[in-house]
Amino acid sequence: MKTRTKLLIVLGALLAVVIIAAVVVWVIKPIKVYDGEKEKVVSLKNAKGVIEDAYDDAKDKENFTIFENGKEILKLSHTHVVDYSFDEDKINELKKANIFKYYMELSSAKTLFKWKMRDVDDLADLRADLDTINGERHKAKNAKITMTDEGVTLEKEEKGTKLLLVRVAKAVTDAINKGDMEVEVGDKDVYQVPRVTEKKLEKAYKRLDKYSKVNLKYTSGATLSWEDIKEHVTLKGRRVITDLSFIETFLNKLAAYYTSIGMTREFTPYKTKKKVTVVGGTYGNTMNREAESAYVKKAINRGLTAGNRVPEMSEKSKFGDGVNDFGKSFIEVSISDQHVKYIKNGKLLMESDCVTGRQGEHDTPKGVYFISEKVNGKYLEGDNYRTWVNKWMRLTNTGVGLHDATWRGRFGGNIYTYSGSHGCINLPLSFASSLYDAVETMTPVIIY
Repeated sequence: MKTRTKLLIVLGALLAVVIIAAVVVWVIKPIKVYDGEKEKVVSLKNAKGVIEDAYDDAKDKENFTIFENGKEILKLSHTHVVDYSFDEDKINELKKANIFKYYMELSSAKTLFKWKMRDVDDLADLRADLDTINGERHKAKNAKITMTDEGVTLEKEEKGTKLLLVRVAKAVTDAINKGDMEVEVGDKDVYQVPRVTEKKLEKAYKRLDKYSKVNLKYTSGATLSWEDIKEHVTLKGRRVITDLSFIETFLNKLAAYYTSIGMTREFTPYKTKKKVTVVGGTYGNTMNREAESAYVKKAINRGLTAGNRVPEMSEKSKFGDGVNDFGKSFIEVSISDQHVKYIKNGKLLMESDCVTGRQGEHDTPKGVYFISEKVNGKYLEGDNYRTWVNKWMRLTNTGVGLHDATWRGRFGGNIYTYSGSHGCINLPLSFASSLYDAVETMTPVIIY
């Protein structure tokens, strides 16, 4: 009985001691912290002061060293770059912690302090040091597209060797927070970098490079090449801005040459040296502006080349090119000479006098036409006539053509001035028959 009583007394005393110790510990609230050199246990109340004193001593004792590719380039007082930051929120959290949780974490050191990078405006000392170092270094060079008369070139970007203030300061801050007093920056992102890289300009360069290869040559002598295009190209950053309105001006020049229907043209009659001007008619070409515009735009975008190009046509002559000549096969009708000639493959095949439209009343239209229809015998009808012809070769949709006139006893001279046709070219039957057999539809007929 006595032994049991003694045991209870001892246990009670031990419990009292534990309770008293727990109360004392809870009141004091010890905490394990790292003061910059070693871990120590201090009271929660004094933790901030202990750490601040330790770091105030440490910050004046040691300089920070910056290396670049193994070579020391700068020593500095690390406090010119960083300042300490005490975690007040963590202290308040510990003050309010549950007693049992607090006891369980007593053995773990608490990080209540860290270095933070100063504001950029406070990095004056580091800025001055870097300015000295950077004085002999080069800036980053952006990739660049250059357009010249010869073509387009793409210059590759170059990384700079100048050190960037904020990135160096961050590298220093990160090192100090790891407990280091030196840092190697040669392998870190602390240098000036190009804003514009070769990769960013690649798309624009490929587009411009295609432009530079364009070379269109037309049979008229007109050309379209890089020299013409580059004046209408602007490069803004990575964007190529092309003003394609110049294409319309180019098409106007093409149309003036290739669209010949109804236009003024010069013609040299067979075996003469004097040129005559011929205006009007239905023979020739009409350039298809819409189709040719689409082709030119495609050529520009794809870098196409073409030689001896003839534009897209909505109407195209069969003989010659319908521009300033009529090929080597054509019929010419001289109103003043009242004479018809058929030239085939450059040689006179046949000729005859004729009678054209009555002067001043039914003048035969001048211009360049073509034989659109051949009929072996038909009636020609008008307001007050219905006449049979054996050979009909139509020139216009208004009833003008070449045909035989068996009712006439003679041709040529000045008959047309008082007894001309209603506009047609009257021919002797034998000549009309031979011409009908020899000539093709679409053959140009030049009336002057």
